[in-house]
Formats: sequence, C-alpha cells, structure tokens
Amino acid sequence: MKKVISLLLAILMTVSIFASCGDQTGQPTPSETPAESPEETPAETEKPEVTLSVAEGIRCNYTVIRPEMGSDRVVGAAVKIRKALVEAGAKDATIKEDFLYGDLKPAEFEILVGQTNREESARALESAKYDDYYVIVDGNKIVINSYNDEMVEKAADEFISALTIADGKISFSNKNERIHKAEYRYDDVKIGGKSLMGYRIVRAGNANSAIKNIADAFQRKVIELSGIYLPIVADSKGATEKEIVIGSTSRVQIDEVRLEKYGYAVKLEGERIFMVASDNDFTLIKSMDLIVSELEAGEVALRTDKLNVSDSPILTSMCFSDVHNNFAMLQPNNSSGDYVVRRNVDWMIDHLLETEGAVDVVMVGGDYMSDYPNWNSSGYLPYKYYLGFKAKTIETFNRLAKDGKVMYVAGNHDYAQGESFGLKGPGKNGSYNSFDFYFDGPMDKTFGQLADEDKLVKVGEHTGEEYLLGYYYEVNGIHFVGFAPDPDLIWSEQGYGFTKEQFEWLDKKLDEIDPTGTEVIFVNCHYALSQRVTSSDLNAPYIDGTATAQFEPVLRGHRNLFYMFGHWHTFNSYHKGATVKNVLHYNNNGQIMNIKGTETESTQVSGSPNRSFTAVWMGGFRLDWSSGDGKTNADKFNGDFVTGTYSHPSTGTPRMAQGMYIEVYPDRVVFQMKNIGDYPGFSTEDVLAPYTVYLYK
Repeated sequence: MKKVISLLLAILMTVSIFASCGDQTGQPTPSETPAESPEETPAETEKPEVTLSVAEGIRCNYTVIRPEMGSDRVVGAAVKIRKALVEAGAKDATIKEDFLYGDLKPAEFEILVGQTNREESARALESAKYDDYYVIVDGNKIVINSYNDEMVEKAADEFISALTIADGKISFSNKNERIHKAEYRYDDVKIGGKSLMGYRIVRAGNANSAIKNIADAFQRKVIELSGIYLPIVADSKGATEKEIVIGSTSRVQIDEVRLEKYGYAVKLEGERIFMVASDNDFTLIKSMDLIVSELEAGEVALRTDKLNVSDSPILTSMCFSDVHNNFAMLQPNNSSGDYVVRRNVDWMIDHLLETEGAVDVVMVGGDYMSDYPNWNSSGYLPYKYYLGFKAKTIETFNRLAKDGKVMYVAGNHDYAQGESFGLKGPGKNGSYNSFDFYFDGPMDKTFGQLADEDKLVKVGEHTGEEYLLGYYYEVNGIHFVGFAPDPDLIWSEQGYGFTKEQFEWLDKKLDEIDPTGTEVIFVNCHYALSQRVTSSDLNAPYIDGTATAQFEPVLRGHRNLFYMFGHWHTFNSYHKGATVKNVLHYNNNGQIMNIKGTETESTQVSGSPNRSFTAVWMGGFRLDWSSGDGKTNADKFNGDFVTGTYSHPSTGTPRMAQGMYIEVYPDRVVFQMKNIGDYPGFSTEDVLAPYTVYLYK
C-alpha cells in the first residue's frame, strides 16, 4: 500500500504513476483538458506527468547538490533533504558541492538546492521575484531554488513533504511541483521607462564602504517595492546590456558627463543605466537618497540635477576644555594684580575673532578651574575670590560668543575648591558650588530658564547647594546637552562620579529630542569614553571598566550625535596635520570604526548603516607638566609665569594648546582643530586639515 507524504497529492490523485530512471526518456501521453466556453480564456494544456525515481531501496539515484559558498540556511536545507532521504530508506544519499574539477560535467540526476552553478538553477529564477520559490522538475534534475535563502529552506520542506514513498521506492512527480509567488506593492519598477527585471548592479571592485552600502541599499529598496532581485557585481565582470552602474567604474561613462559641484545624474546609454555624481561619495549618497525616495512611486526619471546643499553654516561653535586655571591665577593679589585666565585662552579667542569671527555657541568642557592642596582633599579658595574669577571668566568668553551664549559643564576638578568649611559661601559651613554658571547666571539669562524636564538638579550633600548635572538647550535648531558628574561622588577621590539616575535622565532626554535618530545633537561631557571607571557608587550601573560601557547603550542609535569630551592633556593627546585623528566613529556594537589615513571626509563610514554616534576630542589648554621627574615637558611652557603666595607660588601657560572649531551645515558638520602657541608642529601657523562628517537624514 502506498504511503503518500503530500496531503495535496493524496487529495488530487488516487493513483501515482511511477517511472524508473530508465523510464524517464519515454514520451508520456499528455492528459486531455476540456475546452473552456468561448467567452472565457482557454486554460493552458496540462503538461504530461513525469515521475522521477529518486531512490530504490538503500540506493539513491540522485545526489543532493548545494552551492560551494552557500549560506548556513542553504546548506542546512540541503542537509535536511539528505536526512529525509536517509530516514526514508535511501541510506547512501549524499551531498556534494557544485564545484566541478577540470573537465568534469554535472551528473545526470541531481537535486539542486539553492543558487548552484547549474544552468537549471539559474533557469528557475529567470522571471522570479525575491521571495518566490520553486520546487520543479527540469529534465532529469529536481530544482529547489529562491533568491531568498529563507525561502530555500521553506522550499526544501515543501519538497520533502511532496515525496512519495511506496514499496521501498522514493519518487517525485512534476504533478507535485511547488511554485510560490510572493506579492509586492509593484509588479515592476522602472528607471527612465526601463523595467529593472533582468538587470544587475555594477560597482567598482575596489569600491569603498560608502559605495558598497549605496549598492546594497538600492538593491534592498527594489526588492522591498517589487521583489525584483538585482545581483551586485564588480566592474571586473564582463559587461552586459542590462546594467545599473553606480559611481565611478571601469565602464565607459556616457558623454564624459561634467557635473557641477554637488551635481548628480541618472543617465541612459542603450540599455545601460548610469548613476553618477560629482565631488565625493557624499554627493552620491545624498542623491541616491533622493532617487530611492522617487522609486517609492514606482519609477525614477532620467535627469542631471544638483543637490540643494547650503554653503553657509547654520551654527558655529568653539570648544575650550581642560584649561585648569588654578592657584595664583584665582586670586587678585598675584604678580598681575588681577585674576588671570590662562593666557592661551585669550590668545585663541583673539585668533578666532581675526580669522573666523564670533561663534554662536562656546562650549566649555570641564576642568576649567582646579584648586586643592592634594588629590584627596577639598580646596579652600575663598568665596569672594571664586566670584571674582567667575566674573573674569564670563568677560573672557563673552568676547567670542554671540550674545554671550556659553555652555559650561563641570569636570572632575571643578567642584573641589568650594567644598571646604569656612570659605564664607552661602552653603553649609560657608561652602559653595564652585561651578555654578546657571542658578547664579549667566546661562539662565543668555539661554533662558530651563523647564523641569530639561534639567537634572542635585543638592550637594557637602554644601547644600544646587548643582546642574544635566541640561538641554536648542540653538538655531541644533540640540545641546550638558552632562556633568555628581560632586558628592568625586569631591574627594576625583573619580568618575555618574549615577544610574543621571544615565536614565540622559537616555530619556535623547529619545525625546531625537526619536528618529537623525537630529543633530552635541553632548558636552568632560570624560573620554575610554576613561577608566572605578566608582564607589553602588548605584552606578557599571562599577569597574570603561565609560563606554555606561554611555554607549544610551548614545547608540543617535546617528548624528557628537559626544564632545576633554580630560586628555598629555603631550600624546595633541595631534598634528589632520583633525580626523581627534574624531572617533562608533558602530552599533559600541566599537570604534576604522578610518584610514588622514581622511578629510567621512565617506568611508558616513553611508554605513552600522554607524552610530561620534565622539570628538575638544582639545586641551593645559599640558601636563611632568610624570614625576620634574623635567618632562619643561620645554613646552613659556616664561609668563603668574606668581603669588596662594597655595603654589607660580603657574605658567603651555606653548601649545588646541581647541575644536565647529561649523554645522544642513547636510554636514565640519570639525577643525585649531592650534595656538609657538611650539614646533603645534604653533598657530600649523593648520590642521578639517574633517567633515555628513549627516544622516
């Protein structure tokens, strides 16, 4: 008695016709199909039945063939078919790769799984859409195929269920073929009136990641809309008529098209479609965004056009971090007779006003002040001296910032000087908040009062004063977030000092202002993400490791977010020649993406769907003096020492300092590290090449 695995076959057929391998060359008699009524379209003539003898007893007549470079899904589908044959009795069923050595030819009887190099596999997909799958008979071959490897798995299951097992034999009939047709928004999509069915995408064999990502994205969009699968090949492959050529390749470009800056074209030469752009990969990336959006309507028009790219910045900014004004600078009875901001800050401001002009926002990145006798002790700067120096600070930065818009954030040093008792401040026992630029101005006046949801406030345990640990402002449509450590965690140990509550606030705020992941955001926070973290705060989500472990899950997915940090000011922190060395692109796994050489644009990573946020070093205005030998970096300081009697008798200004200058455009952000000083290689005359990061839209 026959055992029929396919339920459909059991319903449709009461008798199965089996043919041995020798019977397959015969001419089966076609079944007769009654003619349809004249007013209806006649049905196709039913094709004659062919039944293939897959196995007899333990001997398997067919070999399972899978692609040499098949995916795990396709290999798994082939393995599943062989296992099913073995369990049905064909113990000697085997799997082979499709590779053929020398003059070897394909065997006569094969079960082809996936996109093998056999012509029957290719023939099955000639008019297929991406999610279509086929289980069909082609001559003596059984073809199981789809462009989508997941569908190959499903097709393999269909094939196994369609096998007939009877009297120790395994058979497959063409009457039991399985053809699945997926549904899409469009049956077809076009470029310049040309259907994309049968086309392939061509890119340069040495294309960078941006071009590769463009080709991949275009392929995915066409599949999404129509199911048409466009293979991607390198330009080293022989040319065919139906090609979509993306970017510069070895293919002859039509008419040597000359495009203006930010120009792009969609051109037709015979059957070939060319998508080209001027200047750089960014232009092609952005033009492809427009082409893909047009494809949503089902057809892309031929054109030569120009991107609408602004040549004027919508916001400018300058960063000052790690100035470390301290000791004699902070008191009026020093050799200058007044409070002294480290002189390279004033020199940099003078230089910028002469070369760039005033900026929309100044970002002060922490460790602006530091005054304490020892690392594990609080400072003792009198409150009146703090107020005097703060006024000097505001006056200094207001020279550069339009309308006095300066955003301050504390580092690990700024809090220490106000923690001691008896300083005649407003806090407990005369202490005070030594980094208050909001509650007592000027931020609340220049930027405005913050709503409750736009600030995170902590009352210090040691001082009883309010501390602004997190804040959010918007300037010219650009988002700014300040993020500072908790003073009670760092005031004595000068540690890392963030709490779980702070990260929860930051996470919520970023999601609120950037739900799509494409808003331009600057997060001003003192610490480098590679900073070693050892915290005694049991509320912290990560006790011992790096700052990345805490920040990365919060910053991830905000693709136009720039995490601005300082904290570095050893000699090795400063770079010559190119700003790119101070920029770190992170991927979605929290790892730094490699940028080759001294690139000036982010074309290597800007088009990558895996790019997440970017970290940027603000620069440093104080150089570490030594590592204990009293001599290291001694030649890198000038002789304009400020002397006094307060704490340390003197302090000086480094001969070298760097600060990050920023221009924000609608489509990109340009960073340029600025030098100030006269140290060789780092002097004001040594101009670093800018680095452009193109924005996601």
